[in-house]
Amino acid sequence: MLRIVGVRALQALGIEPGLYHLNEGRAAFCLLEVARLEIQKTGQSFYDIEATVRDRCVFTTHTPVPAGHDVFSADLMDSFFAHY
Repeated sequence: MLRIVGVRALQALGIEPGLYHLNEGRAAFCLLEVARLEIQKTGQSFYDIEATVRDRCVFTTHTPVPAGHDVFSADLMDSFFAHY
């Protein structure tokens, strides 16, 4: 449910979750925003905050087969998320 805009909405409300529960792959984009905010807050690189962000999430899936997973090519990701 969260995705990027959900993280921004929580931030605007002053809510800082200690843990993000991601269910299925589409919600994984919210972690890009969590990482971006952490980088902005600390001034560290993505690689410096990667473990911190990982420790703040739990991932579950109801569809453990390839057809149930979103897959995006590197060029598609670059075209939409290069600024991240």
